[in-house]
Amino acid sequence: MAKKKTKKKNTRRKKTAKKREPRDWSLILSRTTSAVIVLFFIAIGIGWVMGLKALRRNVADLQNASADIKIKINWPLIETTLPAGNDGAPAQKVKVPYLGAETARALQDELLINVKADPFDLQSLEYISDYLNRTGWVRGYPRVVREPGNTIAVTAHWRWPRWVVRYDNYDYVVGNDLGLLPLRVPDGQSQFRYKGGEMLRFIDGVTIPPPYDSSTGLAYGKAWPGSEVSDAAALLDVLSREKEIWSQVAGVRVQNSSHCRLVVITDRGSEILWGARPGEEGTVEVALPVKLAHLKSARRHTGRIDWGESLSDVRTEQFEINRTTDSESG
Repeated sequence: MAKKKTKKKNTRRKKTAKKREPRDWSLILSRTTSAVIVLFFIAIGIGWVMGLKALRRNVADLQNASADIKIKINWPLIETTLPAGNDGAPAQKVKVPYLGAETARALQDELLINVKADPFDLQSLEYISDYLNRTGWVRGYPRVVREPGNTIAVTAHWRWPRWVVRYDNYDYVVGNDLGLLPLRVPDGQSQFRYKGGEMLRFIDGVTIPPPYDSSTGLAYGKAWPGSEVSDAAALLDVLSREKEIWSQVAGVRVQNSSHCRLVVITDRGSEILWGARPGEEGTVEVALPVKLAHLKSARRHTGRIDWGESLSDVRTEQFEINRTTDSESG
């Protein structure tokens, strides 16, 4: 009898698929970012080390080259005529700093002494700006920058001499803003000139002293305190715009008197009673145009704004003349 074949049971167990755990992308990203940052700083470090050597070489070259550093200044120039030379050279017109060659040279030497060769130094540039401001020669703080060719460039707004203020036996010079300049000579000996070469007009009778600083002395660049100088300067400014009048005006005297604040002094020493500061005439004096008309009329009729007399008065409708030589000036 044939034997029945029995099927063998498949004893192999079906493999069960293992469940995959989800990837932690935040962890992967964090690790990748950290690695990138590390590599980034390593690259910076290598670049810094390599660049620093080159930078040091460049700085050393610049410092060695700056031994003959130059300072370029926008000097305020006036035109003057150099006399003919003994060798037959003709006279020639040249432009020179109005503050004088000696003063300009002293200022430049002071700046050269204190400027540093280090091209990255800012302190010495700030010193130059501050120093020039304190001299009184410039208005505000000059712009100071380094330029190629070992050059320090200074751009300043210069204070031009405008009026001579006579006080306590000395002549002081102030600018248009009445800022004090470092110019002082004994009373009456000043030969200071304005841009066009004309002599500076004076302001006399001042009782308030010049600006002063307890730590540095005279405060150059500061405006003359009080109203005396400003009142006289306002009148001189008006007269300077009248060509027919200006050539015969020597200065203005200030009087502490409500009767007559300002007196015009002519080039011959005669006095013209003017009165209040221009624009402040009130009702007791004629207006500014009338006063100017008086002076122009006198110039046309006599050739002199003072009518050729030692004392005259423009405060009223009629130009008054006093022909006595010892009269009081109001």
